Amino acid sequence: MEVGPIRIGGLAAGLALLLTAGCSSGISADGPFGKSVSGGGSECIPVPRNGVGTFATVALGNSSGPARITSVTLVGAHHLKIVAAWVIPIRGLGLMGVFSGYPAGPPAAQAPGIQWARRRRADGALIPHLPGQAVYNLVLVLRPSGAQGTASSEDINYQSGGTQYLLNLGIGIQLINGNQNGC
Repeated sequence: MEVGPIRIGGLAAGLALLLTAGCSSGISADGPFGKSVSGGGSECIPVPRNGVGTFATVALGNSSGPARITSVTLVGAHHLKIVAAWVIPIRGLGLMGVFSGYPAGPPAAQAPGIQWARRRRADGALIPHLPGQAVYNLVLVLRPSGAQGTASSEDINYQSGGTQYLLNLGIGIQLINGNQNGC
């Protein structure tokens, strides 16, 4: 009779160990979108008073299976918030870049190789395996709430193949509110 409880206890202990091991794996900083960066420079965008700026210098490649973005956040943000975040497929090498205002829609956003009509909200976007030089452009529309808005970096949380990843872009952002010559 003692064998039964030992087997059940052993099975329960083994199951608990497996569950604990699965939960303690943590978040990886090196995944299908690449490695996190530190000291990636900074961008400054002067915007009209109460206006927005577009930060779109990040190309996301995917070297593995499908990956789903779960969130895009600003790290160390002060007086700065994300108004909109998209991922846009790009053919060729041109990204949208950094500029004051919202991204222009067609036809400006389609040249050269920007597939504006295929843009998706970043949160929840599924990025497939991308062959060769194919990338998605991460586009953040940002609004400062003070004289200037800043963030020390940007984080992309995503999942692929049952693993959670965190990609830190390592690029500082500063938006100067109401001073077109502020940078």
